[in-house]
Amino acid sequence: MANSNLGSLYSEIAALAAKDIRADSDGTFLYGQAGPAWVEAALFKDIGDRVIYREGSEELFDKILEAWETEDADKKWTMLQMDLSHGRFDVQFTFDDELDPDEFDFDRRERILVARYGNKTVDYSDP
Repeated sequence: MANSNLGSLYSEIAALAAKDIRADSDGTFLYGQAGPAWVEAALFKDIGDRVIYREGSEELFDKILEAWETEDADKKWTMLQMDLSHGRFDVQFTFDDELDPDEFDFDRRERILVARYGNKTVDYSDP
């Protein structure tokens, strides 16, 4: 049975992402990955001429890991992609068996960013 706490955990993740982007959160994209005792989170926002990057806070990392750990064993995802728009969020999950085992995590993230933003420059200058 699905854990009833998960909806509120994902809402908390969205709220933390909105806080961490340090800009209007509308149009924010959260890319995250998690597994046993590890987590990665990166925030992106298209600001017209470029895409800005913000590293997620420790609190965001902890909440993503908590959500991953709370998932039922047969529903544990490896990657999440969350879009924030107009005070709402949409989250998509990718599972381990859907990932190319030969693709490095950084390369996967860059591929997803190109699919989302085209060839716009990602500004990593203010992590």
